[in-house]
Amino acid sequence: MYHKIILADNKFWDWLFPKNGTEYSGINSYLQFIHEYQIDKGYIIDMSCEHEPLRHSQIMDNLRSCMPREYFLEIQFCAKVYSTFFGKVFPPLAAQIDQLAYIEWLLYTEPSNLRYRDHLIHMFKVAYVIDRFFNFKPLLKKIVSWQFRSRHFKV
Repeated sequence: MYHKIILADNKFWDWLFPKNGTEYSGINSYLQFIHEYQIDKGYIIDMSCEHEPLRHSQIMDNLRSCMPREYFLEIQFCAKVYSTFFGKVFPPLAAQIDQLAYIEWLLYTEPSNLRYRDHLIHMFKVAYVIDRFFNFKPLLKKIVSWQFRSRHFKV
């Protein structure tokens, strides 16, 4: 019997921004876990508080005027995700997200680095793939079985 894991862009974006009624699914389930089990709870902004994901900035305005539109929209969207995430987990970083977007653009256009793969969205895509794999029970059972048959787990 074959099982499928579907990794599609629309599923990825749904995972990043779950629809109403599923607020503790997708990436939010991990944010909730971090929120509940963080050692210094006083440092984390409450999950229910309103947070402006990405403030208006001159850097983003400048990027909007020089980047290809589709790439800018992806960078802008990812910057908002980072800002929302850091605003909940590590607030001081949220104020620097526009600079991260600018650095992405610089790295992307650097002539000596023509094969650059952006990092802004890549980390979320890796997290999404791992989440899909770990929530796919047949694969997870095989991984656990293989892991415990490994010589590293035998005493």
